[in-house]
Amino acid sequence: MKHPTLKLILSLTFLLIAAQHAAAQQQQQQQQQPQQQQAGQPGDQAPEPKQPEAVEKALNEANVKPHDYSKKNDEPPPPQPPGGVKQVADGSAVDVAVKAGEGSPIAYGRASVVELGGSLAFTHQSETTTFAFTPTFGYFVADGFELSLLPELRIVDVEGEDGGDNAADVSIGGAVEPSFHLAFNPSIYGFVGLGVGVRYAEDPGFDLFFRPTLGIDILIGRSGILKPALFMDVGVHEGSTAGGFQAGFTVML
Repeated sequence: MKHPTLKLILSLTFLLIAAQHAAAQQQQQQQQQPQQQQAGQPGDQAPEPKQPEAVEKALNEANVKPHDYSKKNDEPPPPQPPGGVKQVADGSAVDVAVKAGEGSPIAYGRASVVELGGSLAFTHQSETTTFAFTPTFGYFVADGFELSLLPELRIVDVEGEDGGDNAADVSIGGAVEPSFHLAFNPSIYGFVGLGVGVRYAEDPGFDLFFRPTLGIDILIGRSGILKPALFMDVGVHEGSTAGGFQAGFTVML
């Protein structure tokens, strides 16, 4: 009878020790959970492992600067839209479209498109014939709306009376012309503009003039534009009015 009793005592002792051991492990796990949560906070992140010195030395010798883009706050900058951007000293930006035209996401007449070129104008009234050469610099400030700068060299030829020698007069000037361009199809646009400018000649001196214009833009190739137009030249000081025809050609940047 003594042996069964001894076995029972030993079994109960073993079960008690096992229960105490299990309770101690559970209490230890509960104490470790708050520490793990605190370690997961942004302020308590473990330091990132550094690159081995041999790897860092090799990158420096090769003039390579590794950049880790895996962080959300260190993502690469988004790509720039089509067209160049010219930075201005005050931090603002002026958009200038480059390689606009056929095959480009930016078509003629869209905001930021620039066109450069020139035109030749011809008028004839009574005994006076006028030729004018006008370089053109245009910039679309908004879709369909263009602001152009038009310097001008003009030669006026007046026939002499009774078969006498002709008299030629040379004048220089310039105008600013806002214009509106409307697309009829992808290759043909109509436009209307109103130039306001000043020109100078020996006689009568300075003269303010207005020049309403009605014409067509015909796209040629990727970026060429043929610009035939009719215009009316109205001088304020001279009080003269003369209509004529001009043919221009420009290209988009």
